[in-house]
Amino acid sequence: MKIIRYIIVVLMLIIVPLTGIQVLAHPPQNMVLDFNADTMILNVTITHQVSNPNDHYIYKVEIKKNDVLTLTENYGSQPSTLTFTYSYSVDALGGDVLKVIAYCSIAGSITREITVPHDGENNPPNKPEINGPSSGKAGTEYEYSFTSIDPDGDDIYYCIQWGDESSEICLGPFPSGIEQNAQHTWIEEGSYSVKIKARDINEAESDWAILEVSMPKTKSIGYEYLWFFRLIQRFPILKSLF
Repeated sequence: MKIIRYIIVVLMLIIVPLTGIQVLAHPPQNMVLDFNADTMILNVTITHQVSNPNDHYIYKVEIKKNDVLTLTENYGSQPSTLTFTYSYSVDALGGDVLKVIAYCSIAGSITREITVPHDGENNPPNKPEINGPSSGKAGTEYEYSFTSIDPDGDDIYYCIQWGDESSEICLGPFPSGIEQNAQHTWIEEGSYSVKIKARDINEAESDWAILEVSMPKTKSIGYEYLWFFRLIQRFPILKSLF
C-alpha cells in the first residue's frame, strides 16, 4: 500500500508541473511590422507576455518575401517580459510582400505581413472580413467581428452601415490585423445588408465588405419597445446610459 502511495506522489510531482506549463503557455499576443524603404530595415515589434524570458520566449523568427523564405533567426531568450523589437536587413522593392512568423518556445506562433509601398504610394487596407449571425430575431442584439490588414501597416478605422435607419458609425483607429467587434439591434423584421469598409490613417479606403442579414417575422415586438429601440438607433450615445 505504501508503495502505491509513493508511486502516486511521484506521478503527481511529474504531471502537475507539466500541466502548469501548458496552462501558462500561449502564443504571442501581437506583432507589428514597419519597413523603412530608405534603409531596407524591417522592424518587428512583438508582444509576448511571459514571467521568465529565459524559460518562455520567442525562439525563432522567419521572414518570407513573396512566400519565399529569406531569413531565419533563432533565439535562446527574449529581451523583455512583454514587448520588444527586432530589426532585420531585408532587400525588398515596392510591391513585395513581407511575411513574418514568430514562434513561441512552448506553444503557438503569430503571423503578420506587410506590402512594401511604391515610392510615395499609400496602399489602402484590404477589404474587411466579417463574421457573425446571418439571421436572428428583431429586437435582439447581435455581435459582429471584423478585421482588415493594411499593406503599409497603418492603423485602421472601420466604418459600418447596418442597413437600417441607424447612422453610419466609424470606429478606431485600431492596429492593422487585429480583430474588432461591434453590436447592433434591428428593431423590425426584414433583410439588411451590413456594409463595412476599412480606412487607414492616411485616408486610403478599402472596398465595402457586405454581409446579408435577415430578421424573419416572428412574434411582434411590443410598441413600448419599438419606439425605445428607434430612439437608441437615432441617438447612439443613449445606449451607454442603459
